[in-house]
Amino acid sequence: TWYKPCEFKRLHIGVDVIGDAVLLPVKVSNSVFTQNKEGINLFYIHDAEITLNDVEVLDVTKAHGLYMNYCHEGYHVEANNFWGDETSSVKNFGVIVNNSGPQINVIYNNSFTGLYCGSAAQGLNYNDKSETREGLLFKCNTYTNNKADIVVSHEKNSTEPFGIGADQGHDPDGGPFVQDDLTALAGNIFTSENTYTEHEWDLYNTIGANYFTYHYHRSNSPDDPKTEPNSGAQGEVAYVYSDIGSYPPYNATLGLQDYSYQYTKEISCPSTIENEGGGGAEIKSAIASYSTAVDSVDAVILNLKDGGNTESLNFETVTAMPGEELETTDLLLNESPNLSDTVMVSAIENESTLPNVMLRDVLVENPQAAKSNRVQNALDNKNNTMPDFMRFEIDQSGDTLSQIEVERSKLSKIKFKKQLEFNKLKRYYRNDTNIVNLKDSLIALCNMKGGLLSEYKKAMLLITANDTVATYNIISNIPVNYSLTSEEANELQSFGNFIDIKKQMISQGLNSPDSTLLVDIDNLYVNGYGFSKNIAAAYLANAGLLDINQPHYLIDFDSLKSTSFETESPFSNKDNTNDTYLVIKPNPASNYFILSYKLSYVIKNARIFVKTVNGIIINEFVVNNEQGEFVVESSDIKSGFYIVSLVNGTSVLDSEKLIISK
Repeated sequence: TWYKPCEFKRLHIGVDVIGDAVLLPVKVSNSVFTQNKEGINLFYIHDAEITLNDVEVLDVTKAHGLYMNYCHEGYHVEANNFWGDETSSVKNFGVIVNNSGPQINVIYNNSFTGLYCGSAAQGLNYNDKSETREGLLFKCNTYTNNKADIVVSHEKNSTEPFGIGADQGHDPDGGPFVQDDLTALAGNIFTSENTYTEHEWDLYNTIGANYFTYHYHRSNSPDDPKTEPNSGAQGEVAYVYSDIGSYPPYNATLGLQDYSYQYTKEISCPSTIENEGGGGAEIKSAIASYSTAVDSVDAVILNLKDGGNTESLNFETVTAMPGEELETTDLLLNESPNLSDTVMVSAIENESTLPNVMLRDVLVENPQAAKSNRVQNALDNKNNTMPDFMRFEIDQSGDTLSQIEVERSKLSKIKFKKQLEFNKLKRYYRNDTNIVNLKDSLIALCNMKGGLLSEYKKAMLLITANDTVATYNIISNIPVNYSLTSEEANELQSFGNFIDIKKQMISQGLNSPDSTLLVDIDNLYVNGYGFSKNIAAAYLANAGLLDINQPHYLIDFDSLKSTSFETESPFSNKDNTNDTYLVIKPNPASNYFILSYKLSYVIKNARIFVKTVNGIIINEFVVNNEQGEFVVESSDIKSGFYIVSLVNGTSVLDSEKLIISK
C-alpha cells in the first residue's frame, strides 16, 4: 500500500495522545516530523503502532522523537528514522521508554543518527517479581554518530527498581533437533568510535539497574557492521558501561555474550511489517506451540531450582540455628549453583547462623547472585556488613552462567516469541473487517493469555462497553483465583475505586467525568496504586488539571567516580590498618574456625600453618591473594592449644594462638 505521508512541522508537539480507560490503539505511520521540539508523545496507550516515520529531533536540550510514558504492552515501534545534528552538543533523545512495566516489549529495527542519546529506557521496564526478569528489549536498531546509543537510567536517588529485560537478544542455538534461530541475537549496530570521535557509550546501564546479558554477533573483520559493543577502551573512554572501577568496589551492571553467527540484515533482522502474514488460526497455532514450550522449560527450571523443593530448603535455611553453620552451608552448597533468590535472601538474612565467609562461599557458587537486585539489596542491608573483597568475589562469579540461568534465558526467548504472536493476533483482529464484535475477540485473547493483567484488561474492555455487571464479576473473582501480595491487593482496591467512578459516569450518561467525579479521580491519582493511578492521571490531564511529567534523565557521569562500601567490623582492630595480619574467629573454636588474613603487599606463595605447640603441622594453606577469608573444619582436630602462623618463606609475618574446645 502506498501512503501519502502526513507532515508535522514547526510544532511544540507533533502528535500528543493521552490514554484513559479506553483501550484503543494509536497508529502513526508513514509520517514526517520536522522542526518539532517533541515528535510523538504517548501516555498510557496500549498497543500503539509507530512505524515507518521520519522524525527530525531538534537541536534543543531534552527534545525527543518519541516518548512512550507508561505504555505497558503490545506497542509496535519499527522502521522509524530518528535523526539530529551530529555536530551539536545539546542533550536530545531519539526514543524514550519510561516505565513500560513488567511486560515484554521491543524497540525494533529503527535507526538513530546524530543524537545525544539514541534510545533511553527510564524507570521500571522489566518484571522485577520474576527470576527470569524479562522485559523491554532493544533489538536490530542501527545507531550512527550518537554520543550514547542505548542508555538505561532512572530518577537520581530513587530507590525503586529500574532497568530493562535480563536478556537482550538470546542464544540462537535450537538444540540437536531444532533449526537455529538466526533472528535471536540482539542485532543492534552501534556507533563507530573510529568515525565519530564524540561517541562515548554503546551500552550504558546505570549502577543499580537490572543486570542484563547482551547476546551479539561476533565481528569477524573490521569491515563488518559494529554488532559487537566495545568492552575495552579507547584512551580513557569505555564504550560498554559495566563497572565503576576495578577494586573496590566491583559493580557489574551487564554481561556480554558473543556468538559466531554472521550478521546479515535481511536474515538477522527481518522486517515484521512486511511479514505480518498468516491468518488467525495460524497465529493461534504458533501461540499454542510456544505455550507448550514455556510449560516444558518451566518444568525443567522447577526441578533444578533448590533441588526441586524451594519451600523445604527455604524453611531449613530460615530456621537454622547458631551451631548449625557447617550443616547449613553444606546444605546450600549441595543445591548450588541453582539456588533461588528466595533461598539466597533467607541465607543472607539469617545472620545469627551464617557468617560472611560461609555466605560468600555459597553465593560465589551461584553466579545469578551477582545479577539479582533482590540478593544485592539484601547484602547491602546486612547488619554485619560483608567486606569489600568478599562482595568483589561474589560479583566476579557473575561472569559465568549457571545451568538454571541458561534455562531461564531459554524461557525468556520463548516468552518473547509468544508475546510477539499475541501482539500480531491483536493487530489481526483489529484489521479483520469480518469480525463483528472486536471486544469479544480481544476478551477471548485475554483468556488465552491468562494472568492477572489479562483480568484487568477484560474488565476494562467490559466497562468500556458499559457492562458493569460482568466487570464487577471479574473484579470479585480476582482474589478468589489469585494469591495477591499486599501491593497487588492495593492495586485491586484502587481499580475497584476507578470502576465505581466509571459506573457513576455510565449511570449519568457522561462520556467524561464532571467536576464532582473529577474530585474522586484526583483522590485516586493522589492515593491510588498501580495503573489505576495512571488512568486517573490521564483523565485529569484531558481535563486540563494535570501536566503529564516527561522526565529526561541525563547520563550521570558522576556515577563513574569510584565509591566504596561500608566495611564490616573486623575480627580485631588489626583490620583497620594496612599492615599484614592474621585473625581467627571463633576462638576458642569447636567444629570450625575462620581464618582471615591481609598482606601489606602481594607475596608469592605465602602460607598459613596450623601447628601443635610441639611444632607438628596439622594444616597448611597456600595464600595467593592480598586479602582473604576461609573456613577450616576442625571436627577432627583434638582439643588443645595450637599456633596459627602466616609465613613468607622462613619469615613469620603474624601468628595467633588457637584453642580447640569440645
